[in-house]
Amino acid sequence: MAKQKPKLLLVDDERVNLAAMRFTVESLDIDIVEACNGWEAIAAVEKEEENAFFLIFMDVRMPDMDGFTAAREIH
Repeated sequence: MAKQKPKLLLVDDERVNLAAMRFTVESLDIDIVEACNGWEAIAAVEKEEENAFFLIFMDVRMPDMDGFTAAREIH
């Protein structure tokens, strides 16, 4: 059975910030999942098996649902 790569979730409502974060970590041997808001972040976590993401980089100032609220919902 092939070993799964660690998964990182990047969350930001600004596409340029997502691109910068992706650029920073894309050389690592990991799977990168991106979300554009708190709702997408929650959906991404719910879609995966429990504890699938080893780390979540999340913007705290986003419209609709800020990063603090999204983090509480994910937790």
